[in-house]
Amino acid sequence: MAAEEREMRTVAVLVPPLPSVMVRSPTEREGRLAGLVMVTVEEEGLPSRWARHERHHFALAAGLEAMGLSLLPPPAERLWTLNAVRVPPGVDEAAVRKTLLTTFNLEIGAGLGPLAGRIWRVGLMGASSTPQTLLQFLAALEGALEANGHTTRSGAGAAAAAAALRQVPVSA
Repeated sequence: MAAEEREMRTVAVLVPPLPSVMVRSPTEREGRLAGLVMVTVEEEGLPSRWARHERHHFALAAGLEAMGLSLLPPPAERLWTLNAVRVPPGVDEAAVRKTLLTTFNLEIGAGLGPLAGRIWRVGLMGASSTPQTLLQFLAALEGALEANGHTTRSGAGAAAAAAALRQVPVSA
């Protein structure tokens, strides 16, 4: 079996099946979008895609740590694509999210359920998981935190993330 075929079979296993009872059928546009996503994944290759997301996750963690922030789950339990960032004590998490959206045009999620008000959900997914967006996010988060009364070391997050990105080369 060719490597490409194995990768596509792996992707097929990762894509959840459609529910047995559907309210509506997928539209032609949704089918085209799903096909485009599959082609994009196939072109990059799953091992390269996973390595890219892992690399960016570790760079984000380094940047957050340099800013005095941390991720909620222990390292062995973290997802590379969705990061739960602890909100620092005394910080209005909704105000920071609003500043990120209105000032920097960046949207992050709020904590849900028992984590509401305690974490931000930061996605590093797909085509938006790039060194550029990662570094821009850290700089914007620094600005949003400062605009809402929480100071960090100026530029520390982006500098630490950039250093982490240099340490782990892009996989071929």
